Amino acid sequence: PSTAVGDHVGIASVVSSLFFLWYNIEPSKLRIYFHYQPTYYHLHVHVTHVDNNEVGKPENQILLESVISNLQLMSDYYSRVILHYSVLSTHQLAELKHK
Repeated sequence: PSTAVGDHVGIASVVSSLFFLWYNIEPSKLRIYFHYQPTYYHLHVHVTHVDNNEVGKPENQILLESVISNLQLMSDYYSRVILHYSVLSTHQLAELKHK
């Protein structure tokens, strides 16, 4: 039987293939990820070139392949774990932590 996760396992390869077809970028040169804490509160995926050093903090990135793997292990994985992330000391969330 297929599951919602099982139906979407190929998404990383589909995205990689599209970028190769459209931009001639090898899949091994792509970083496909979500970032947490999100800047927009709707699900979206980032696709950047691995040589791009301006993609934000790596500790706030969750690779799409890791998300798929985690959901294959446990469909409710992200409701069971704590996601850690860093923010600048001037960010509103950092100020709340120290109150």
